[in-house]
Amino acid sequence: MWEERDRLRSEGIETLESDVKPSDRWVMERFVTGGLAIEGPARVRNGIICFDRGAKVTAANEVRPALTNLALDIETDGFGGPLLSAAIAIGTEERVFVRSPARAVTHSAAVVVPDERALLVRLFAEIARLDPDVISGWNVLEFDLALLDRRAQELGVPFAIGRGGERARIIASSSGRLSIGRVPGRVVLDGIATRGRSPRLRGGTRAPHGAADGSPGRLRCSVRPSVSAPHPSPWLRRS
Repeated sequence: MWEERDRLRSEGIETLESDVKPSDRWVMERFVTGGLAIEGPARVRNGIICFDRGAKVTAANEVRPALTNLALDIETDGFGGPLLSAAIAIGTEERVFVRSPARAVTHSAAVVVPDERALLVRLFAEIARLDPDVISGWNVLEFDLALLDRRAQELGVPFAIGRGGERARIIASSSGRLSIGRVPGRVVLDGIATRGRSPRLRGGTRAPHGAADGSPGRLRCSVRPSVSAPHPSPWLRRS
């Protein structure tokens, strides 16, 4: 729909309220302002509960999902790449994927890969395995995910970090606003943008910071926003 909006604008056609996300409009029209409940025929596809058309959606404001948060940080040779390493942390698990370094890597969290393409494949597979609800990081939307999206396209690797193997996409804004992260079944929280929107921050949460030589390095983020979502994701994991 974003492409269609841009096409109409290029032809001089005014698009009203085109800044509203279709998913946001959908819940607003049903007066859902917090959690939601879905009732109706459903089926499981790739481990995801998918409701058929006609399912009943109602507000359920007492929903308090326990979301899992994956922190992401990448290291590159310049702002445009290539990718040197990528570090992720979720709960007690940590991984640092690094291209063949000049020296041996012995840390238990390090995974050495032969080239950049292999790094992308292993990183995306690990994100899919860990299956987080939230992907977060410092400037993760404008830099980390945007670069991963671009390098994946250039190297022919599917950017399949969404739930059920669906592909993600980072849509750059043409109006000077923040880019849009489309990661099906997951929420992207950018530390810079989220801190600017909410004063409710709490400290003590780790974020990975892997060095280019594969050593985990220091964990550099001291605060992160309280993880919450306006409504549970429509992609629900099977319990």
